[in-house]
Amino acid sequence: MKLLEKGEGGAIEYDNFLSSTTEKGVAWNFLRKVDNLDKKAFITIESKSGKSLEYGRDIMRGEFEMLHKSKSKFKIEKIEFIGKEIINLDDVAIDGAIPDVINNLYLITIKEL
Repeated sequence: MKLLEKGEGGAIEYDNFLSSTTEKGVAWNFLRKVDNLDKKAFITIESKSGKSLEYGRDIMRGEFEMLHKSKSKFKIEKIEFIGKEIINLDDVAIDGAIPDVINNLYLITIKEL
């Protein structure tokens, strides 16, 4: 994972556009679906120029997409290793659902330069 290799204070540039979401629940759902990685990261982006598609086609799909231009540059502000996170804690506590656990989780904050 490039962000971990660069470390806090490092800079990263995305050659292609960067797609993200404005909704934490949507991000967790995307992250939960990826099962072929040994490490996963929940990335918070502090953006200056991201463009919301909130009123476009993606609202119907429930993605609340935010796009960043290609060649956008970001500074890695914070990297925190969580280890294990239960992402449906309310469902477990209230409904007795089976815990949905993400292992080897990092919380990362990047800020657009």
